[in-house]
Amino acid sequence: MPKAILIILVFIAAIKTVKAEYGGVYIKYELSLESGEKKIGFREYSGYTEEFDTLIKDGFMPLSFLFDDQDSVRLYADMITYKYNWWYSENPMMQRGVAKPFYVATNQIVSAKVLKMNSFSYMMGFGTIHSLADSVWMKTPVVDTASASGYLCYWQIFVHEHNPEVNAIIKRLIDIQWPLKALEKEWRKVRKSQGFGYDLDRINEKIDDIRNDDFDEKLSRIIGELNDYKVVVIQECSC
Repeated sequence: MPKAILIILVFIAAIKTVKAEYGGVYIKYELSLESGEKKIGFREYSGYTEEFDTLIKDGFMPLSFLFDDQDSVRLYADMITYKYNWWYSENPMMQRGVAKPFYVATNQIVSAKVLKMNSFSYMMGFGTIHSLADSVWMKTPVVDTASASGYLCYWQIFVHEHNPEVNAIIKRLIDIQWPLKALEKEWRKVRKSQGFGYDLDRINEKIDDIRNDDFDEKLSRIIGELNDYKVVVIQECSC
């Protein structure tokens, strides 16, 4: 099976997993400080466990859990949400991310109230950098879509505003993937007509020569150029 198809199937399965199998959680806190000031922000935790449900039942998080033996706590002021549709899911999908980090000294925190908790998967995230201000154009209609498939990562590209620069970047993504897609097409043809054998092994070797960590890095660098435009990229990576 071509790696691109395998990656997509893995991602479909990941979307349907239960909460306990997601990568982590975002917790929205209200911190009360010694000065009387209150700070609201999001914190990212890796590795979801049922302990989170137990800890937030009464709405308060023990400070020892919040501090993690650090002199300060890093929180994020903003949460960005993006709703989108893609061909492998009949239902609208949601991607969350946090932005605008700030720090609070632990010796100034009196209590931590939990306002909200959201699960997320480390397999999925934004492949482009966004601020809360982008939320305005993120709600406008998508005018074009594209995708890129690498060794361990797959990118879904949603264009909200056409311009020559975006078109040129997407064309480069298509061009760099063309040799790989041609080999995958040949792989399917040989697999159907001959099954396993020398010819299929030869094609697999050529595919492996192209698809590697360096290939992902090349794709990622090109996709990074989309940060300057009204484009959202959802990145999905396997281990």
